[in-house]
Amino acid sequence: MKNSYKFGTKLLNEYMVDIVGALIPGFLFIVTIVISLIIPLSILTNYELSNKLPNSLGWIILIVLIILSYVIGHVFYRADINDIDRKSIKRQIEKNIIRKTIHRLRKESIEDLIKEEIKLLDRKKYKDIEDNIGVPFLEQIIFDRDLYESKKKDIIQYFDTRLKRYKKYKRLRYSEKELLQYYCILKAQTKLACSTPYYGEFPYENYDKYLQRRHLKHLMNGLEWRPDGSRTKNKINKLKLDIQLFAPEAYPIINKNESHVRMSSSTCHITKSLLLITGITFIAIFLYCNIYDGNIFTVLYALFMFCLILYMRHRIITYIHYQRLREIYYLLGIYNEYRVIIQTRKRNLEKLKNKKYND
Repeated sequence: MKNSYKFGTKLLNEYMVDIVGALIPGFLFIVTIVISLIIPLSILTNYELSNKLPNSLGWIILIVLIILSYVIGHVFYRADINDIDRKSIKRQIEKNIIRKTIHRLRKESIEDLIKEEIKLLDRKKYKDIEDNIGVPFLEQIIFDRDLYESKKKDIIQYFDTRLKRYKKYKRLRYSEKELLQYYCILKAQTKLACSTPYYGEFPYENYDKYLQRRHLKHLMNGLEWRPDGSRTKNKINKLKLDIQLFAPEAYPIINKNESHVRMSSSTCHITKSLLLITGITFIAIFLYCNIYDGNIFTVLYALFMFCLILYMRHRIITYIHYQRLREIYYLLGIYNEYRVIIQTRKRNLEKLKNKKYND
């Protein structure tokens, strides 16, 4: 009994990402299609859905439904998650950085906002910054890696374009506008781990600043986070592999977080297709009811389904970036806790390999 329980747990952990990230969203897609299309059409046509099916046919339908759910879900599972992540970053920049910053400027100066943010990064290093605040000083902190000049211009231009929508920004002097642009960039780096949505690919080039602001820089474990501007995803995958091979007891936690991210991503991609389907259904039912004097309930039902799916998509885009930040945090945290164990087991494996080779 104990062995079967361990085997079941191991099997579940092995396929958790596939089940949660592909099977469940695929099943959601099929069920939503059924309740969005078939139920309203059955009401309009007065067709009664029979629930009396032979047992053998019921099992066949269940098996086909599971297979179809997995296949459909896997298609959306393989869709680009970065596209949704960029939308999430863009929304957070607009809502939680630019809008809140403009609101705070009513009571606080730009210099005070910059001092507050920089001191959160490193209180010891920047304890005396009264005379240092300016564009050259902020450039050293924000663009602390070798970046192409065009990339710097793109990042500054991104915030300038969005800040121009606010009257408060337009009334500022040129020097104040520059400071505000740099403050918003720094805020995005420390809060969202990236400068803009277009330079925000997982695992995010400024995640070290995200940790530094929260005084969790020790979780980096000596890792150089994009020292040459290259992607760090290979390092992340290497950490995952080390934990899976040498600390498998901790890997289910990482697997669980990844499966939740994948489920959110797949579901968000699915809602895009469902919005199109339910939107067309609503228009078709609305026109049908106007022409043939149909049941108004079906129109309201179709509208409700469309609004529900739209709300789901809105919520997923709002939180998915924070889910991905959390995924990296858990990975680094677990690796930090199991680092000694992983290194010890690695050495033991190397000794065993050398012994077998010598024999």
